Amino acid sequence: MPLGYPARTVLVVSNASSLVLERELLDRVAAAKTGDPLAPILIVVPSRRLADHVSRRLVERFGAVLGVEVVHHAGLARRIVRSAGLAEPRSIESPLLETLTRRVVRRSPSGRLIDFFRERPAAVPTLMRSLVDLREGGVAPAAARAALGPEHAEIGALYARWTEALEAVASRGGADPAALAVLAAPHAAAYASRFRCVLHHGSYELIGVHEALVAALDRGRDGVELRPSARGDDDPPLDAAASFFQAQGALTELTTAARMALAAVRDGVPPHEVAIVVRSFGAYAAAMDVLIDSGDVPWETSYARALRRDPAVARTLAAIAAMADDAGTFASHAAGFEQAAAAAFGERWSSPAGTALAGLLRTLAEVETLLDERAAIGRAEAAAWLEGAVDAAVVPAVPGVGVRVLDAMQARGLTFEHVLLSGMNSGIFPYVGREDPFLPDDARRRVMEATGHPLPLAARREREEHLLLGMMLGSARKRLVVSWRRADEAGRPATPSLALRDVARATGRGMTAKDLEDAARRIPAHPGARFAAWAADPGLLRRDEETLLVALQSEAGADAAPAVAARAPGLRRAIDLVVATDAFSPGSGRYDGRIGPGFVDTRIAATALEVLGACPLQFFFRHVLDVHADPQAKTPFELDAATTGTRVHKVLHHVYGALAGEDAFTRLSLPARVARARQILGEVWPEYAPEREAALAERFPLLDGIVRHGWQKTLMAFIAADLERLEAESLVPVEFEVKEERTIPGGPPGLVVKARYDRIVEGAGGRVIGDYKTGSSKLDKRLAPAAIVSGAELQVPLYALLEGVPVELLGVGPRLVPDGTEKTDPRFVRFPGFDGADQRDGVIETIGVLAHLAAEGTFPIRVGDDCAFCDYRTACRRHHPPTEHRESVSPDVQDAVRCWEKKKETPLLAQVGPRTA
Repeated sequence: MPLGYPARTVLVVSNASSLVLERELLDRVAAAKTGDPLAPILIVVPSRRLADHVSRRLVERFGAVLGVEVVHHAGLARRIVRSAGLAEPRSIESPLLETLTRRVVRRSPSGRLIDFFRERPAAVPTLMRSLVDLREGGVAPAAARAALGPEHAEIGALYARWTEALEAVASRGGADPAALAVLAAPHAAAYASRFRCVLHHGSYELIGVHEALVAALDRGRDGVELRPSARGDDDPPLDAAASFFQAQGALTELTTAARMALAAVRDGVPPHEVAIVVRSFGAYAAAMDVLIDSGDVPWETSYARALRRDPAVARTLAAIAAMADDAGTFASHAAGFEQAAAAAFGERWSSPAGTALAGLLRTLAEVETLLDERAAIGRAEAAAWLEGAVDAAVVPAVPGVGVRVLDAMQARGLTFEHVLLSGMNSGIFPYVGREDPFLPDDARRRVMEATGHPLPLAARREREEHLLLGMMLGSARKRLVVSWRRADEAGRPATPSLALRDVARATGRGMTAKDLEDAARRIPAHPGARFAAWAADPGLLRRDEETLLVALQSEAGADAAPAVAARAPGLRRAIDLVVATDAFSPGSGRYDGRIGPGFVDTRIAATALEVLGACPLQFFFRHVLDVHADPQAKTPFELDAATTGTRVHKVLHHVYGALAGEDAFTRLSLPARVARARQILGEVWPEYAPEREAALAERFPLLDGIVRHGWQKTLMAFIAADLERLEAESLVPVEFEVKEERTIPGGPPGLVVKARYDRIVEGAGGRVIGDYKTGSSKLDKRLAPAAIVSGAELQVPLYALLEGVPVELLGVGPRLVPDGTEKTDPRFVRFPGFDGADQRDGVIETIGVLAHLAAEGTFPIRVGDDCAFCDYRTACRRHHPPTEHRESVSPDVQDAVRCWEKKKETPLLAQVGPRTA
């Protein structure tokens, strides 16, 4: 690609302040218009946003300005091509250029770098940017290969093939930005000749073919370039009044800046004259979403969201995925996809998201026309292309007009009355440049030295960041506010930017960053203090925030209820709840788990009765309100305990049932029985795999194998030990998964208990009820006398009362503790029966008290060792002093509280004695 720099005489006016450069621009327009108000003038700027801004400033200064054209660099080449009467080529958009790059990589000879890209297709966009740098630098392929040498021979050869592919695209009517600039350059002087003067404003980063195009405008004439420069330490302080603040978290920082911006509008500043500027939105994306989604203020912003977030895009992709996988060309698939998209969007097809998706579908069709990919492909391949393009695409977050929230690159050259510069933290500003992994700086320097063509260098990033800082600081006419985060949302310290030193000098507030940190206002982290601070300065709160601020006054002893109710009548019932909850005096109990009779059936599951004994409030949440917590696995690499337990129960039921069905307990010897059990276990374990296991196995096959082997080993160890124990005691399993429904002999009248026994074994000594336990708790604790008489552990005594036979718990879970040693607690524990009539009567007495609580709809809190692991701990008021006091004096739970105080030696209420408050 030939690149020639025309002879050019340029007057460069340089200054760190965008305000100074803007005044100079307007003065030169006025001078050019002297004597001829219709004199044509061309103003060239780097961005569309700056072009709109300059047009506004011209109108503000001159009123109606005729003959002045403001054009941005991206549109300049097309305007020149049109003026020359040339056929305007179609733009090669980024998804198409990436497709072309992938095709070039796919068709290139194998090599270390090429194989890398084939194995890691996600790296192709980074490669494409490297190639674009060479092309826009105007470097010819042969010159690049010669300069890069053998060390980077692959990238040089790839650049040559890629350039050749782009030339083929040009022959079919397409052009990338570099080709368009080259096409326009020979006609630039003729285009510019009809203007009295050409003014270049705000540009500093043009290189290569784009710089050549701009330079061609001034061929044979004197040009004027208004160029921003870095701010020096000797420059005078800024004219704008400066202030500073620091906050905890990006949301608080951005929200504070937004309130200060809105306060300026409240005080009479036009919205377009106020701007919040950040270096980039990376750390502020979530905060921007909150700011925009609140919907109460219009914003004009350069913040963009992922196209995939739009619900209509998701519906479109789902509809495409449901289509038959018919063969067709890229263009025919694009047409079919467009119909699905139009149906999914409906009236929103002309929205920014719809427009962006329509553009991607046009690009999909151009794979056929511009890249000449005319072979038939399946719908799935075309859909995969569209999915990838959608994932990379963004759309403007809001199309509105109002206070501006801009990133630094979009704010370049713009001027405002008030500027709020946010995000002055290390890692955000200055942006740390990283070398291109495929075309590092040393290789770029060799190309530059050999060809004379400039290329972007990561080493120059620091200079550019210093220049950007000067432009941002110098863009405020009246007020400048600089902010940073002292900590993130979690309270972890955040480091202020070292560039605060330059800010301190520019604002005349000192010589070091520490000077600004000391002078900065601290926005409190506590909501009440933060709202109070915002109320004082800048004096703006949302209605809900003002209500919350009033409510928080109660922390200082104020009676905030009437004030909150007056502001938010809809919260009256909630306020009554808070008042009643925080009162120490006894109340109706409606907020303390006292809901009245009629909510609990007299037929109750044994497991539910066990929960009622352990904690009535937990019973209320689970079995009355029917609130169930989602099962949670300990790590992302395993199943949750409930799912694993269900599977283990099913597998054991199958193994023992199969052994019994085959008469293995009488027909086979113990070793043969164990061997047969191992064989059955291996066959049935996969049959009961939950759906999530398949997903985990696909993602983590090695870990899945370890877990699967571990559980099968654990189950087989349990089965072998269990079979040996049954053989030694002459016991044989006879029934499995037995369901029973009956009253408790001598128990509460009308109470029917529903029980399910995992198995029943019989022998010379009679029947024994068995229950599998897959958890890690110690089994012998479940049989502790104090636990069973107080109701903390009721399952085993319930089964014993219902059946009148011994009950045993069978520990199935892994036997290793974290240090790798074997657990010392027993795997098998048996409850032979009650230790005397008092213990039996004590359990029945406790069950009667629990049945009375359920019948009356009274569910107090029982604090225990397991509270920290309870699914409902966030909703429980076990450590709330007013609730604790009301519970302690409430007469309807005195018997229950006394039951909880039962011990082995005092199993009856009569032995416990009266409770003292």
